[in-house]
Amino acid sequence: MTSKGTFGISSRDAVLAALRNSKGPADGFIVARAAKVSPLQATRAMEKLVAEGLLVKKDALDGFNDPSATFEAMRP
Repeated sequence: MTSKGTFGISSRDAVLAALRNSKGPADGFIVARAAKVSPLQATRAMEKLVAEGLLVKKDALDGFNDPSATFEAMRP
């Protein structure tokens, strides 16, 4: 179950939209600000989107759920 953020959009959808609208790779802090969610919530959503094949994880200093990791949306 996904939580609903602003205007009933799920956190997952807000995070995906923020990354698709970015000009390149972005970390959890940047995406969180754009999607209006917490950095941890953004990072968790991005990790799930990577598993779904919708994002690419570019780099990470730590392991799973690292807000400083950068992600990029797959381009159609």
